[in-house]
Amino acid sequence: MAKTYTYTTRDAQNPASVVTITLYPRFARVNLTGMWDQLAALGDAVDAWQEAGAQLASQATPITLKLIEALSGPIHLSDLWAELDGERLQLIAWQRVRGLRLAPVTLDIPQVDNLEAAAAFVDELAERRQSLQSPALFPGPLDYWAGWVGLAFAIFAVLWLRSSRSS
Repeated sequence: MAKTYTYTTRDAQNPASVVTITLYPRFARVNLTGMWDQLAALGDAVDAWQEAGAQLASQATPITLKLIEALSGPIHLSDLWAELDGERLQLIAWQRVRGLRLAPVTLDIPQVDNLEAAAAFVDELAERRQSLQSPALFPGPLDYWAGWVGLAFAIFAVLWLRSSRSS
């Protein structure tokens, strides 16, 4: 059984933007960190509203991921991708609804603070993904809600064309 693997990264340009990703044997959790540490800065700020706005802006993407994770639960590792391009780390997590992929959520960190740790995380995620079976109910395009909507639309169009030709 694979052990947990936790990776914490922060944006080198905006150190208040911190994301922690924990890999479990089949799932991952994305956690917002650093928000509680920023509350002290908010309390000490001369212009509290401006400071609150700056803090929320720096945490907007991690907050979005946290809200989505709270609604959907953990992310299956086959629905999580990570790519390191130079100093830029990009994470893509697919949101599943009723077992089908609905929409991707992208987290982009323009300049990670520790390239070696980021590369190790990307490698670890890729290695774990290779040994997993996908939670997909259907293969290929039918694993996406858009595939089912497109299929339903195509069937409706064919039926409509047949009925319009017969009348």
